[in-house]
Amino acid sequence: MMIMKSPKEAQSLFGAKHNLINDEDVSYVLKRKMEIAHRIDVCAAQSLGGAVSVIRTVVLLATKFGGRYMDTLSRSLRIGFIVMFQSMLSTQGAELGMIEDLDIAALWLSLVTVRLVVKEDEPAENDYEDTDRDDFEKDNSFIGKGDGVLCRRDKGGRLIVEIEITDEEGVAVLEAHRNMSGFPYYSTTPRDYPGSPLMFNHNPTVKPCRLDSQYVVYATAEIFGVAVSQGVNEMQTLANLSSSRDVLKQVEINNGAIARMEGYYANYKEALIFQLDQRKPDLLESLSGGGSGSGIMSGLSRSGSNNNISVMSAVKVPPG
Repeated sequence: MMIMKSPKEAQSLFGAKHNLINDEDVSYVLKRKMEIAHRIDVCAAQSLGGAVSVIRTVVLLATKFGGRYMDTLSRSLRIGFIVMFQSMLSTQGAELGMIEDLDIAALWLSLVTVRLVVKEDEPAENDYEDTDRDDFEKDNSFIGKGDGVLCRRDKGGRLIVEIEITDEEGVAVLEAHRNMSGFPYYSTTPRDYPGSPLMFNHNPTVKPCRLDSQYVVYATAEIFGVAVSQGVNEMQTLANLSSSRDVLKQVEINNGAIARMEGYYANYKEALIFQLDQRKPDLLESLSGGGSGSGIMSGLSRSGSNNNISVMSAVKVPPG
């Protein structure tokens, strides 16, 4: 029915009709794809809610306390906000499907662009002409709006999640940007399909929305989602004793998570070194004043003169 009524939209979602043999095959494929899409929607919505909570918490802590929380926010704006899920489910029975859902939901987060926005005073109702409002509603990318969260899509189809922050938090976000000035952006989006419209873009092109005039974008970032399966319950013990290959799903998920974490850790290490190098002049000046300092400065190694101080000796960074 959808192919007959909206052939262009249907083909963009499900492929051309002539690739299938008959109408029964078309119906079956559409049904299966809609079931998969619904399953992804259910799982992704929950993982996205968790990711938004993590980002809100990082911004709040950086604003209120600064210090290490500001460092975390500064790095995350460049290499992505890491959101980790830990599963205790087994690969036995229906729990196997739950683990697969969690893994897909975590991977899906890397296809989401986050924008931190500050809401300005709402315009008066008469600021919009009725004709302009109709045009906006017909040609926009608006998907939905929740409590302080606005969801839309860019012109390539990538999901844009705009998280509303306060003016005070906006100041902290700008400071975090300045702290990493000169450090490149690293994308967490899978590189399997170079040039894909879903690739991350720090300046996404979005269709106009009537709410645009109410928000000012302060930062754009990615989410790095990763899921780890421990499977420590009694059901996993039974699964390990069985001859089913389903038990290998846990190994597959964890190996994939480790491989992705290695890439993220490499970016994290570079960002950490950059932050320490930025602070090196202040640390040298503080040490030259005669005090041995405390905290991070107490871990600095002095060799001969103040000009030969290893900043990296203050932090134990395992070899890459």
